[in-house]
Amino acid sequence: ARHFLSIEEVKFFIDQMVRYKYNVLQLHLTDDQGWRMEIIKHPELASKQHYTQDQLKELIEYARERQVMVVPELDVPGHTVSLLAVYPNFACEHLVQAEKIMGKTEQMMLCAAKEEVYLLLADVIQEVAKVFDAPYIHLGGDEAAIRKNWAECKDCQQMMQKLGYS
Repeated sequence: ARHFLSIEEVKFFIDQMVRYKYNVLQLHLTDDQGWRMEIIKHPELASKQHYTQDQLKELIEYARERQVMVVPELDVPGHTVSLLAVYPNFACEHLVQAEKIMGKTEQMMLCAAKEEVYLLLADVIQEVAKVFDAPYIHLGGDEAAIRKNWAECKDCQQMMQKLGYS
């Protein structure tokens, strides 16, 4: 997701995987640098370089023919500058006004206390599940700056107290 590769380039890597007997490709579709998968219900997410759902289905079939499973990864709740550039109000309150420059802004996260975040993610996960046939969808979460963001967000703190995570 940090560096966009064409479908042909990804196929080349699949062929190299087969050569060395690797059989799982984890395809990183989102990161601070870009949103790489077309989401039909939210086309604004993939406004720059991205794969269409049809291209991904073709890639998955290509991999399947070579006994390689393609597992999609969505990096959330951290590494979401590309999402927050489109939906700045999905950030924690202290970050809503912060400038969001894809590939340059770091340590931003989705607000855990905003219902609309979960509605968007539900839409995204449903579309990803329809395109990919892997039994898994990897939701990132590593490197999420929880102390820097959720700890400073009064809404997240209230939600955590309500849930017993204080």
